[in-house]
Amino acid sequence: MRGPLQADDVASLRANYWTPVAAALERYAPAAIDRLTALRLYTGNESIRPQLDVRHTASRSEWRLSVFPGYDIILRAADKAEGKAAALSIGREHQVGRTTVPFTDQCSK
Repeated sequence: MRGPLQADDVASLRANYWTPVAAALERYAPAAIDRLTALRLYTGNESIRPQLDVRHTASRSEWRLSVFPGYDIILRAADKAEGKAAALSIGREHQVGRTTVPFTDQCSK
């Protein structure tokens, strides 16, 4: 088990967090940041939380990708209901450092 983040860990996480997020969004495109993080980005809050919710339409799969110990990207299918076409309503994109990330324009259930 790992203890609290050290100052070097926090600096490394902040400097590198959005690059793997953007790569995951690209890999599972169309994909967008969802839920509370989307609202935070919409209001200009770029803080990093332990869990980042992402909706995607690449498949009907759900994945958990670890970016850093204790910091995960949760990729969920946009619509898992059988027989329904997957739809993802993407709002605007947000620039975080040198990375641009899309986010949903509505919170998912």
